Amino acid sequence: MPIVIDTYQDAEDNAKNFFGVTAEPRLKAFKNFGNFSNWYYFPEQSGFAPRKFIGYKNTTLASYEGGPSNGQKEALDKFFTKLPKGRPQFNALLAGLKQQYVGVGFNKKVQGTGGIYVPHNWSDVITDVTQIQKNGKLKATIKESLIQARVGQGKFRRDLMSMWSSSCAVTGCTIPELLRASHIKPWCKSTDTQRLDQNNGLLLEANLDALFDSGLISFEDNGDMSASAQLTGNQKKALGVPGKLRIKLNKKQQKYLGYHRKNVFQSPNKL
Repeated sequence: MPIVIDTYQDAEDNAKNFFGVTAEPRLKAFKNFGNFSNWYYFPEQSGFAPRKFIGYKNTTLASYEGGPSNGQKEALDKFFTKLPKGRPQFNALLAGLKQQYVGVGFNKKVQGTGGIYVPHNWSDVITDVTQIQKNGKLKATIKESLIQARVGQGKFRRDLMSMWSSSCAVTGCTIPELLRASHIKPWCKSTDTQRLDQNNGLLLEANLDALFDSGLISFEDNGDMSASAQLTGNQKKALGVPGKLRIKLNKKQQKYLGYHRKNVFQSPNKL
């Protein structure tokens, strides 16, 4: 009998397995795609996976058999919040969901009987989106772009995908679900113009994005990576740190990175 997940990591591991569904048309998860109507967003992966697939432990595309989803919602409710339909953040993520699964028979019921769920710790993002929506000085098109950029979707991400040839700025990884559109100058410190500026962004694998966002790594103007003294030798080895950016930086990118080194990076003199 299937066992429901009891950690966020259980759900995320299942989601990573589901992301390969588009390449497996003979498997049940692909054939049942139209039955999935409740979708869960994983910011670390910038991807979506359905409740019926991620709610039980150790689910793979090969092992998935469908069937009832007893206890899955209750287990996932410990870690996820349902977004109100029609709100800006819902609409932005719905667009991202459609984009991820174009050509697989996307289930339109997500707009009706189903829903989109985000991690509980996404409250800061929801607050930022609400503030954008309430800003009467912004045009509707700018609001939409800012909201999509804040939730990791939309033009900002597409611009970075184009700039970095759809691959990680450091490792060259080309798996879209693992790539994050990371702001160099933090969102909370940027102007609306800077939040949409592709020069204020790096396309990074999820682990590098987390290190960069927390100030444990940064980059010099020549692209060399600097690692914080907080990281031990073994940790750096396990993470593949340090590395180097794959393309030459322009002046605007260098300026943003200068801000990051000065105000975000946990350099030795800040410890």
